[in-house]
Amino acid sequence: MVSEPLLSIRNLRVQLSTDRGLVHAVDLSHLTVGRGETCGLVGETGCGKTMTGLSILGLLPTSAPGTVEGEIWFRGRDLLKRGPAEMRRIRGREISMIFQDPVSSLNPAFTVGEQLARVIRWHRRVGSRAARQAALDMCSLVRLPDPEQVLRRYPHQLSGGMCQRIGIAIALALRPHLLIADEPTTSLDVTIQAQILRLIADLQDRLGTAVLLISHDLGVVAQVCDRVAVMYAGDVVEQGATARVLARPLHPYTQGLLASLPSRGASGRPLPAIPGTVPSLIHPPPGCRFHPRCSLAAPRCSRERPRPRAVGPEQEVACHARGPHEGGDRPDASG
Repeated sequence: MVSEPLLSIRNLRVQLSTDRGLVHAVDLSHLTVGRGETCGLVGETGCGKTMTGLSILGLLPTSAPGTVEGEIWFRGRDLLKRGPAEMRRIRGREISMIFQDPVSSLNPAFTVGEQLARVIRWHRRVGSRAARQAALDMCSLVRLPDPEQVLRRYPHQLSGGMCQRIGIAIALALRPHLLIADEPTTSLDVTIQAQILRLIADLQDRLGTAVLLISHDLGVVAQVCDRVAVMYAGDVVEQGATARVLARPLHPYTQGLLASLPSRGASGRPLPAIPGTVPSLIHPPPGCRFHPRCSLAAPRCSRERPRPRAVGPEQEVACHARGPHEGGDRPDASG
């Protein structure tokens, strides 16, 4: 018997009101994260990755009011039907998020120790001494040197890598079931990036936390993710086991992304590029949102939105041009 996934998103639609018009930020058919697994959500800037993560937590930006429809099932509950008070209890305790910018995600008016201890005090209902000891323990867990000294400092007194470790400590302080890591290494140098990725993986093994890793870096995803979901213009176009999707991509957009990566022995040769531009999410194209840039596009693609379909035991794709046997062995034509 296959267990239910920890997180299951179905028909999620997020629309934001802006001065330029209504932005159809997310129009996601289907996405799951299993218990204890690391799932990568990849795609270009502006495709809806971060907005998906914020929707899970009920943290849509107040500067652009909008609507959220669909279903976000987490541990048997539809989060979109939870009230504000219940969502405040879920955030931090059951689902946490590491934000993109490790410095701006922290409050400059408080020491990092106050910020970490406050999360622990609010959720665990413990005293200040117990909260501070728990904060020290978390600093040691994320391998910060001299935790006593670090907790007394303000965010601007720490490096980007140290701020990111504090962000991870805050996110994992309550041992959540799901960690949403939104580009956790973007603003860090390569050496610190590797350290942060190893740290997240080690903590995941130790705590059993599932991770939804939001990234535009396929190299990072290949290194740390069990499964990957490729997002384009607000929807997931292909998902499955990371090794399978990266070795045999089926959606034309996934193929284009992988073909554009620099490879050994390709020095001096121009990299292939996906023709056209990413569509405006204020006026997204009808049907398949990728069809204006797709070499396989047929008339049907501009009229009918493709639904995700299984193309093998560990892969599914949303594309009219891909049949159910693309990912595996084709049936015997003579039979």
